[in-house]
Amino acid sequence: MNLDPDITQEDLQVFLDEAEEQLQLLDTNIVGIEGRDDNSDLIQEIFRAAHTLKGSSAMLGYREMTDLGHAMETLLDKVRKGSLAPSTNVVDALLHSLDKLRLLKDALIEPPEAPIDVSGVVAELIAAGGGESSEPAKKTTVEGLRLTDEEQAHVAELLKADVKAKALLVRATLIDECEWGAVRWFQVLGELAEAGQLIASNPTQHQIEEEEAGTSLEALVLGEIDSEELVQRVRAVADIATAEIEEYKDASEIKASSAGAGAGTKTAQTIRVDVERLDLMMNVIGELVIDRGRITQIGRDLEAKYRGEPLVKELSKTSAHIVKVVTELQDRVMEIRMLPIGTVFGGFPRLVRDLAQSLDKKVEFVVTGQDTEIDRTVIERVRDPIVHLLRNAVDHGLEAPEERRKARKSEKGVLTLSAYHEQGHIVIEVGDDGRGIDLDALRASAVKNGFLTQDAASKLSDQEARELIFLAGNSTAKKTTDVSGRGVGMDIVRSNIEVIGGFVSVESEVGRGTTLKLRLPLTLATVQSLLVLSDGDVFAVPLVYVLETRRVPKDEVHIVNHHEVFNLRGSVLPLVRLTDAVGWADRRSQRADDEYVVVVRSGETQIGLVVDTVIEPQEIVVKPLGGFIGDVRGVAGASILGDGRVALILDIGTMINSARQQGAFAAARSLKAESAAEGGVESVETRSDEERVELTAV
Repeated sequence: MNLDPDITQEDLQVFLDEAEEQLQLLDTNIVGIEGRDDNSDLIQEIFRAAHTLKGSSAMLGYREMTDLGHAMETLLDKVRKGSLAPSTNVVDALLHSLDKLRLLKDALIEPPEAPIDVSGVVAELIAAGGGESSEPAKKTTVEGLRLTDEEQAHVAELLKADVKAKALLVRATLIDECEWGAVRWFQVLGELAEAGQLIASNPTQHQIEEEEAGTSLEALVLGEIDSEELVQRVRAVADIATAEIEEYKDASEIKASSAGAGAGTKTAQTIRVDVERLDLMMNVIGELVIDRGRITQIGRDLEAKYRGEPLVKELSKTSAHIVKVVTELQDRVMEIRMLPIGTVFGGFPRLVRDLAQSLDKKVEFVVTGQDTEIDRTVIERVRDPIVHLLRNAVDHGLEAPEERRKARKSEKGVLTLSAYHEQGHIVIEVGDDGRGIDLDALRASAVKNGFLTQDAASKLSDQEARELIFLAGNSTAKKTTDVSGRGVGMDIVRSNIEVIGGFVSVESEVGRGTTLKLRLPLTLATVQSLLVLSDGDVFAVPLVYVLETRRVPKDEVHIVNHHEVFNLRGSVLPLVRLTDAVGWADRRSQRADDEYVVVVRSGETQIGLVVDTVIEPQEIVVKPLGGFIGDVRGVAGASILGDGRVALILDIGTMINSARQQGAFAAARSLKAESAAEGGVESVETRSDEERVELTAV
């Protein structure tokens, strides 16, 4: 590739950033126009993206991308004018061109061994458009520059305010052979705006964007400008035939009318910031949040010890203000880090379309909630799980057209992807109206693969049976495909979501479809937690898992198959002692008359977590344990509290999986069955090992 020798590394980086935005827009929207003639706004947006890529790459001197962008623009122009329908062939050609554009963009970062040939996709675009090659834009001349009364008054005011300022009228023309008139005029306007204040131009910026510009341009520029330098700037732009500049002295020399130039420059409203800087800022905010907790705690202690002291009162007011400021600063930085989930959703329509075509299925993909915001660190971790769920839904959730007809359904299956906020968290749902999960087949698969005994499988409730899809290797798929099978890899989906403090739940009805719900924290930097005390140590239970806290009398705790369980409003739940869960069973304190129990859940699975006492809810800053400590069972991280103590953040998902492995849920089911049969429950240790459910870790 041969780029313009005057292009700097900064210019190249700006182009790469802007190109990625336009490519993302194309990736998101191209699929949406397929077979739809009523989507003029979307088609216009795609056309503008292709036009922008063509123009910016031409300014860079990147001929391959310019030629491809021009071919795409020509095809899209026919679609937007209604002379060409957005058929499957048209969308295929556009998508293939998009793939090639990405290769061309990547080549600017890491040059390939061989040049990238765009002739094939250009030919495909021309064929999709009816086989006619694009014609150069019609060259016309434009009328003279016109100023509104407001613009003339503005010019007079600026000249009066700055006696050294000049008002220069610039006239330029293009060579007859110029094929990129719009690009050249954008370059000229850029040079003029850099030299001074661009008041107006004819053609206007909007006319240039719409390629309604001709071969001549006039513009009015104000500032302390050297006329000779300005004319040299204009003449330095490629394809400029002539450039003349004269000083503008009297408004009467220019016709006054309402042409609405709209080419004035504006102060930038956004800036690009390296994400590493945001991460560093967030780390500093984290330290401030820790100190905020310390200041609050110290203030409480001083008030309790020196109540009424004037200095203590002043310190209290000051600390309260500092707490307010730190909280405000934390909120603002968090807002900066928030991104719309649509940045992840953008590529999924293309993914679903390609999968549906490869499997000969008809799929209507509906996406909602793209504007729902979430911390970018969470966004980076959810894409792969969502991709897996979508693949499963298309491959094994949705039926083939013939099967759907037999089931008296529409041939086109509906796949939905949605995101929304709920109680301080973000929820992502992937749903389909397909065949649903066959629970009997799922139970049989679990027995066949050695996860359950036949007797234990028969005792599973429907919801417990649905949870079997998260067992590694447990699948009801009749055959293996290159895409994926519902149940294959779902253990990875759950574990990846639980690692970031979320959980997965599943709802399904045979013949009606399946919905998987991901409940995620808004950020990984801080977490709302419930602080609890166990054997003198402080632990933090993320509130996303907490359902309720309660005190359970000692005589309501029963032992079945060596596992403690209790009855919660008709549901028998396993009890897990916190010291056991983190591997500190030798430090367990004596049992009190009443047990403090925190009821937690992951997905639809619940357990009771036994602690010594509940302290308070608190927002804490997440700190990794560090490589020298290694993995600690049931612990996801740590935090420093206001009084200087270290609180370990509990990994509830791992705790529930461990309880499942050890047969605690089988014990709970045994107690519930016996209670229903006998009308009461006694503390027993008589269950056989065959009745225990042994599950693999997920």
